[in-house]
Amino acid sequence: DESNNYSISALGFSTFVMNLVGVDEFGHPLGDEATMSYACNRADVLDTCLRIESTLSPDMKQSIYQKTGAPLHPAYALPQLVAFYDTTDSDNTHLVEKVDQWKSISSICLSRWTGRSHAQIPMSYSEASWTGLLSFSSCTWNDEVMSILEKSCNLNVLPPLSDFD
Repeated sequence: DESNNYSISALGFSTFVMNLVGVDEFGHPLGDEATMSYACNRADVLDTCLRIESTLSPDMKQSIYQKTGAPLHPAYALPQLVAFYDTTDSDNTHLVEKVDQWKSISSICLSRWTGRSHAQIPMSYSEASWTGLLSFSSCTWNDEVMSILEKSCNLNVLPPLSDFD
């Protein structure tokens, strides 16, 4: 059978714009309610974004923008994650406890295709930059944004970061 005469030596995958999917301890996606997207237009996320913005000085907003390349906006992960974790909706609070980590769509696929644990698959710098949480000069989660986010959740829910070759 000729179909067995090859081996896969590399695999590439690309997703465009911001996406985060909450997964449980086994790497299984938790559903639409635990999904963040650049196309978010929920009123609670807009309210959260305005609330966060009202607590920041103009200098802090500018600093975050300069370091991440992203303005404070509902399309980015910060207000979506804060709204998710600060929810008082009883239907959503059970999900908060189940999220083991936030993953990109491509990292979920790579985990499944390679058989590696979801915890072993990092998020690429490119994907992380789309979240608005990454300091692009250091390729790390931005400290100023993390100081806002850690008021709502344990930062261990964010995936490790890595360059993909």
